[in-house]
Amino acid sequence: MLHDFVSANSTEIISRTRAKVAARTSPPASTHALENGIPLFLEQLSETLRLTSTRRPCSLDAMASSAAMHG
Repeated sequence: MLHDFVSANSTEIISRTRAKVAARTSPPASTHALENGIPLFLEQLSETLRLTSTRRPCSLDAMASSAAMHG
């Protein structure tokens, strides 16, 4: 499953994503986004992928609440 791939390779995905985000010129990456935002997004993506493969996928309310807090 895709969530297994994301989970198994999360360290490498985070490392590569941080490097790309840090290298962009506009808008500049914040330390907070590099340290917290990328791993949080990847964790949420993996969890969403895992839950969509089950009978009871995640609640849209929970996802919207998290997005509002971090968006």
